Amino acid sequence: MNRTIFSNGLWNVLGGMSSAIVAVLVPPFLTRLLPPEAYGAWAIALQIGTYVNLFGMGVQIAVGRYVAFHHQPEATAERDAIVASAFWCILIAAIIGILIIGCVALNTDRLFPQLSPVWRADSALATGLLGLSFGIGLLGSVFGSVFLGLQKSHVPAMTQMVGRVAQAILLIAAAQTRSLTIMAIAHLIGSIGICSVLIYLWSTRTAKPTIAPKLVSRKSLKALADFCVTLTVWNLAMLLVSGLDLIIISRYDFGSVPYYAVSLTLVSFITGTLQSMAGALPPAAATMQSTGDQRQLHDLFLRSTSLMAVAALLVSAPLMFLGQGILHLWVGEVYADNAYYILALLAVANVIRTCLLPYGMIAIGTGQQRRMLYTPLIEGVVSLALSLWWGSLFGAIGVAAAKIVSAGIGIALLLAQHALSYTMPDLHRREVAFVGMVRPAIFWLFLGGTVLLLGPFAENMVAYYPAIAIAILAAAIAMGWRELVAAIDYIRSRKTTHA
Repeated sequence: MNRTIFSNGLWNVLGGMSSAIVAVLVPPFLTRLLPPEAYGAWAIALQIGTYVNLFGMGVQIAVGRYVAFHHQPEATAERDAIVASAFWCILIAAIIGILIIGCVALNTDRLFPQLSPVWRADSALATGLLGLSFGIGLLGSVFGSVFLGLQKSHVPAMTQMVGRVAQAILLIAAAQTRSLTIMAIAHLIGSIGICSVLIYLWSTRTAKPTIAPKLVSRKSLKALADFCVTLTVWNLAMLLVSGLDLIIISRYDFGSVPYYAVSLTLVSFITGTLQSMAGALPPAAATMQSTGDQRQLHDLFLRSTSLMAVAALLVSAPLMFLGQGILHLWVGEVYADNAYYILALLAVANVIRTCLLPYGMIAIGTGQQRRMLYTPLIEGVVSLALSLWWGSLFGAIGVAAAKIVSAGIGIALLLAQHALSYTMPDLHRREVAFVGMVRPAIFWLFLGGTVLLLGPFAENMVAYYPAIAIAILAAAIAMGWRELVAAIDYIRSRKTTHA
């Protein structure tokens, strides 16, 4: 089981990273091909287009969980009913979402009066097309989630990898025209291709695939609704946390929109990678719960939380301590000079927010998500209020700083509620706090102290950057030493067994 979880987690990471390829590989070209204002307009259009994903209501996670829960051959009917119900619900929701984004696109000139008239019409059309693109991607995610539930994460991951690379190439080619509309069309073509391949794989690689409307039942709809109501609140909360940032900044500090956008892109890439890694946990936790294995659930939490802390350090510390150099290489000197402090603040908030990510994913897998209904919503409301307040006073920097405060409040509330105590009574708050927060903080303090000691050598980039990289690697190895030893012992035992 541990090997399956690790394998699916790895494939989820690869799939998540491929989804971020468009976000990471394309900006270096766009920032050089488009004026800053045009790039800012594209970033806003892209963020508004992603709002369609809110209408997914977490159904994709529900599909993965229920397919994993009903993995026995005699439960095929229940599994098919869930998949069919999810598809038709998502289809209706996606259509509604696309129409709403279309209405938003028609009011671009009112929403962003600081945007130059030369870009308004182009931005409006691009926003509508991106809404359509993300809506199609939403449909494809249902079929990909079936494979997640079947513990075959490699199928959607490989599809995403190839599809996103193709989409990135199309976007870069389209950017040569300096037309936001043509870029949005390229994005749409990529989404159609990925969705089509996922449907084909689902229809050819699963047992008796069907989404016949007759399979939709009141029971399956109720199961999805009960499961997804909390996830819908979570998605809404994430919109309040970071989904409105560019819109808020465009009202108070429009000139900083492109710089905040590139910073948010890097941090979103990191967040997506970590969430993809944790994406294997709900199906695994559901399977363990169905067998009544409390010990394995406890062990799953401890190991996944430790590994998440190591991963968060490895991917976030470079953004905090080497961010200016990374930005300089990635998007150029102008963006690096204006975006570095924004990037560092967002990276800190991301580390705080993801320290208990495995906790939340295991709670979802064991059906305890309702007990965490208000935590993300409170965090989202706090984030929005502080972003509006500090954004009006300090611009983009104020909005980024608001994320740190709201992330801390969200983690404190999650720990206070302790939803997993209902599934694992022997898992105490002190253990959760130590494994997810206190222990990682010790290594972060060590790393921060090392960076301060190396500060006088910052001007010597040839020596400073490698030294910081070595310090980050050393802190990660020390933090994950127990997991590393366990992995080595496992490999040795496998070799002994085969011998």
